[in-house]
Amino acid sequence: MDWRNFFIGVAFLVATFFFYKSRKWGNYSGELAFVNKVNVFRTWLVLIMCLLTGLVFVFKSLPF
Repeated sequence: MDWRNFFIGVAFLVATFFFYKSRKWGNYSGELAFVNKVNVFRTWLVLIMCLLTGLVFVFKSLPF
């Protein structure tokens, strides 16, 4: 088992969890609503990329 890759993957998964919990999911109206949609979309992209990266590193560390 490659421990370095395992810990990198776990670090990405923990960072994803904390980033999700710390994000403010406010409801905006008017002109700010579009900006909020773009920010929420960008945030979900980052969360999904961090989650996938963490899973790839964890599975890469497993001895198959």
